[in-house]
Amino acid sequence: MSHWQYRPFHITATQATATAIGNNVATTSSTTITAGPGVVVTPASMANITVGRWLNFSGGTGTFEDVLVKSIDTVGGTFTADFVNNHSGGYTISSQRTVDIGDVVVNDPGTSVVLTLYDGNPNATPAGTAIAVIKPASGNDTKIDKGRINRGLFYTLSGTPGDVTVWYHDRTA
Repeated sequence: MSHWQYRPFHITATQATATAIGNNVATTSSTTITAGPGVVVTPASMANITVGRWLNFSGGTGTFEDVLVKSIDTVGGTFTADFVNNHSGGYTISSQRTVDIGDVVVNDPGTSVVLTLYDGNPNATPAGTAIAVIKPASGNDTKIDKGRINRGLFYTLSGTPGDVTVWYHDRTA
């Protein structure tokens, strides 16, 4: 693998909820959304939310939908988009940017670790698909097939983490 275009992503903490690797969005919100134009949303995190990014809203109440971010307010921690559906309760906000996955390197296996990699956010609608379930052991190198992840690279991790590095490359298209 040529590392010049790949970046390392170190996984060193337990993540029970789906976490994005790279420039994808993986957050939640409980803002009540009434369908219409220019609706302001306050997500738990603004990480990787940019103007022109398509975001998937699912979970909570309301039919899932994809919306285009029209504007952002980084000071206020909000963004605006046009909605066809109402949303309330706790719902998932995620994006689906294509990522190339490289090597997965186990630097320290930790204890009773289960790392699951997904093509797409498993909490979105439609749900992402598990592409690898890795249970690293001491002295055991873990390899997965390199390839393109079309719906965004996400992971969950249980157990007492050590240090795992996932090499990835964000795609612009």
